[in-house]
This record gives sequence, structure tokens and C-alpha cells, in this order.
Amino acid sequence: MIDTPSPSPRRPQPPAAALAPPPVDGRTKSAIIADSVRTRIVEGYLAPGERITLRMLAEEFDCSAIPAREAMRLLESDKLIIFVPHGGARVADVSVDDIIHLTEARALLEPEATCLAAQKIDHAGIERLEIMLGKMSSLSLADDGDGYSRLNRAFHSAILAHCPNRHLADLIDNLWDKAEWGRIVHRLDPGHTRVSLGQHEEIVAAIRAGELDRLRKVAIAHSRFGLQSLRRVLTRRR
Repeated sequence: MIDTPSPSPRRPQPPAAALAPPPVDGRTKSAIIADSVRTRIVEGYLAPGERITLRMLAEEFDCSAIPAREAMRLLESDKLIIFVPHGGARVADVSVDDIIHLTEARALLEPEATCLAAQKIDHAGIERLEIMLGKMSSLSLADDGDGYSRLNRAFHSAILAHCPNRHLADLIDNLWDKAEWGRIVHRLDPGHTRVSLGQHEEIVAAIRAGELDRLRKVAIAHSRFGLQSLRRVLTRRR
């Protein structure tokens, strides 16, 4: 799906899992396509300026032009691609300020949503979070920043799924989508994953104990830590 005249020999190659279309899990075809392309962009396998064509998406995902076109609209709304006059769709340049501002907004909202979710989550939901913690621990030990970042998003989404205020949860999900570039912090700052994992463990422990005051403090600290790490990494890349 990449249309470039002379790819660099030093360009990183995505693992097979990143190239394969995600399994169907209730999402629409357009969402599946958008998620796959989004992952490639965020993890650096598609560079700013690279072209993405409707025909190549339709061929790769064995679909008509309709879901492929809708996927491109989703990616455009997330500011991951732009449409250039007479040039088609291309991967967008990163706006550091946009990423930081979006992450700031999420850092203000997500701790409260986490506390609301904690009052509704059941035993099975907590066990699911603990299983995810075990997987994240293995990824952190293996210094797999990309794998950790994907599971990190899934971990937070699993908590938000129990938030009774769906408007708040959807708003936070949207902020996650629009700041997907922020995932690079897990790759570029290996120490970040170890601290993040410890905070995740504290969050789950507070949820299990039903200690909302403790949970709010930990969730706020976790959000602030993520924002500070992101600022540091992105500032170095300016």
C-alpha cells in the first residue's frame, strides 16, 4: 500500500503482525482498515509524506472502494493522513503541539473516568486487567515498546468500558485516537514502560480494594507521568 519511488534501505520493517489485517471482532471493515494503517503510521513503518492509495487499500484488504474510502476519512479525522491537491492521500507530518495538547486534555479527564469505572467493574473485569498486567510485564522485560504501547491502550480501554458516563468515555477514546503518535514514548523511552507498569499495578490494586481516593491519586499521577514523558520525548525530536 506504499507508493514511494526509492525506499530507504535503512527503513524499519514491520513485524508480520503489524502487516496482517486485524481479526474481525465486531468492528466495521473500514475500522479494521483504519486501525491497521494507523498502527503502521504510529510505529514508523509509514513515514510522513508517503502516499496511500484507495486502490491499494482495497486490494490489500479485499474490499470495495467504499470501506477503503471511509477508512481514509477516519485517518484524516485523526490527522494521520492529509489529502494533497492532485497528489492523493499522504501520511501527515507530526504536530508536536497538537499531540501534547490532546494528551493534556486526556490527562485531565481520564482519572475521573477511571474512578467512575471502578465503581461499576466486576470481578471478571478486574481479572481481565490482571491478565493484561502479566502480558505487559513480559513485554516490558523484553523491551518491546511497540507491543507494550498497543496493550497499554487496550488496558485503558478495558477500564473505560465500565465507565457509566458514555459521553465521557467516548470523548477520552477520541482523544486517544487523535494523539496516537504519542505511543512512540514507549519505544523511545524504554524506562517509561517499567514505571508505567508499576502504576498500572497500583491502579488495579486500588480498584480491587475499592479505595477510590487512593485510585484517584494514582490515576492522576499516572496521567501526569505519561504527559511529562511524552513532552520530554517529543521535545527532543523537534
